[in-house]
Amino acid sequence: IFIAKLYLSNKYRNKNYLKSDAYYVLRTWLLLKNARLRPYVDEYFGMLPEHLLKANKKLMIIAGIIGNYKDVVREIAANEAYDIYPQEFFLKYRDPLMAVIKSIHNRIRITEKTYFMGLDVTDLINNTLDEEQENIYTLRNYIYNYYVKRLLQRHLIERYILTHENYPWEKISIDTLRRHSPQTQIIGYQHSALYPALTNVYLSDTEKETMPLPDRIVTLGKITKDFLINRGNYDANMLQAGCALRFNIHNTTEKVVQPKVKNILVVLGCFPRAKLMIDFVVNAIGGVENYTIRLRPHPASPIAKYRYYLQHDIADYANVSVSSNEAIAADLKWADVVVYDVSAVGLEALSCGKPVIHLKFEDLLDFDSLINCEYLKWEAGTPEELRMALESIAMLSNEEYFEQVNKAKTYVSEYLHDVSEERLNVFCEN
Repeated sequence: IFIAKLYLSNKYRNKNYLKSDAYYVLRTWLLLKNARLRPYVDEYFGMLPEHLLKANKKLMIIAGIIGNYKDVVREIAANEAYDIYPQEFFLKYRDPLMAVIKSIHNRIRITEKTYFMGLDVTDLINNTLDEEQENIYTLRNYIYNYYVKRLLQRHLIERYILTHENYPWEKISIDTLRRHSPQTQIIGYQHSALYPALTNVYLSDTEKETMPLPDRIVTLGKITKDFLINRGNYDANMLQAGCALRFNIHNTTEKVVQPKVKNILVVLGCFPRAKLMIDFVVNAIGGVENYTIRLRPHPASPIAKYRYYLQHDIADYANVSVSSNEAIAADLKWADVVVYDVSAVGLEALSCGKPVIHLKFEDLLDFDSLINCEYLKWEAGTPEELRMALESIAMLSNEEYFEQVNKAKTYVSEYLHDVSEERLNVFCEN
């Protein structure tokens, strides 16, 4: 709070905000790389801020900070084009203490026996609630009640646009807005790829009746809209297919060439699933001269942190290397085939005409974000199946390959709608 007020109080005062002005608030997450961009491009909402300003909307961007807080706030303070503030700027110094007291006082415990499929899960639920409390997740969510109330004390909010993943902080924000500013329209943006195991986006009938939800949810495209209706149990009238603000990947003008099936890009998630992926791929084709394997680590989970747990030392395999490219585009250009697990990279690969292989582990629910995709995609549940998938890709005729490329690109275009003026306007419509 101190850092936010130190760097941004003068900027805020100099704006001479009027209490009578109604604002569009864009609630986002801000990384240092985006805070430094001039012109500013939002990590989650892309060019939507620019569109809203061009539509003469009074815009305020409120950010949760990811990374070095002070560095990000300094960059925000230097940005004259947009009114960007970290959410902590609006808090009073006593608010965190009040949140601590209330989160302890209102601690949730399940006292009645609770059963799932005939099994007593009471202790499981209570242990999970205790873990959330001890790791201060509950407190971090609770603070949103204070931030939203303080924001509303200073400004009239016409429309509040936030990411939608059905997380607790979203529900607390929405509930606080509804109680203190019922006239505010709330728009959720489904900004990321979906998959069956992403259970937090599912709604039970009881949740639909009691949980705070946005007035409207704008999706990436048709496929994710249909998923939320058919699997997520959302009402169709609250969903609107919008556009992929974070993605701009299927407009490539590069000529698609049928790959040789030699360069295998393995896009890793976070530990421990990344460890499973490396073991899987190395067991299948590690040391096989026909293939060159490039591992692309997740930025939040470098291989060095879990290298000790790998079945094999990847340094022992001449055909295995670790990518040093910051941008994934360079790795995709190098790759003939892309192997993935929990990642939207499958969409990016298909948009480039690259065959993809999804690794299946012994999961109760599927982590594959290529929902019902049957084109240019293979699956492998064992090292043997991975080898067979690579051989199957290599055996595709030229005609078969380009037929699948065209169908895959159509699939991507339905999953990720292009950004257009008309689709950006859905965030402004009543």
